[in-house]
Amino acid sequence: MKSIKNEILKIVFITFAGLLVLGGLIFTYLYFTYAKPVFDQSSEKNFIGWQNVSIEKVAKFRVPDEWIVTQENSVIYITDKPIDEPEYQIFLIGTSSWIGQEESEDIAPHELFEDVEYVGLVKSQVFSYGGMYGQNEYKIDNDIVTKSYVSYSSGNRNSAMFIAWDDLVDEETMIKIAESFRIEQ
Repeated sequence: MKSIKNEILKIVFITFAGLLVLGGLIFTYLYFTYAKPVFDQSSEKNFIGWQNVSIEKVAKFRVPDEWIVTQENSVIYITDKPIDEPEYQIFLIGTSSWIGQEESEDIAPHELFEDVEYVGLVKSQVFSYGGMYGQNEYKIDNDIVTKSYVSYSSGNRNSAMFIAWDDLVDEETMIKIAESFRIEQ
């Protein structure tokens, strides 16, 4: 009697396990056949007229084609004309940091300017792949001002942050930049 119960339990268990495996196989097939990938290539059309920017060891992202990108060590200038020309305007200024970087090079973008003090976060919005858009308050010449930023963090201390220093970039463009961040490989 005991061996018949054991045999029945064995058959029920094997049937149940088989159904789980079959269900998993069916789910996997349906998911990879019909699911829309996280980074849909059709989203590429949203970036027509935008250039790729790559920050070694950190991230890649996109900005409008007409913007000039200059990287000097861990500082990235995104401007209207080359930074060696007079009176250039800063769309974004940023810094990056990564594992193994000298600690003295690991600075926030606002620290590139004299007499600027970080006050606090106003708002932020996180997107997939670690891109973020937000606004921070800074004390500049005894005035509290709000500056927009985009940032990226891979979660393993590799990060980049850009501030719209001259307030030339609208919120829609900043969000689009934040949405374009991807891990640098």
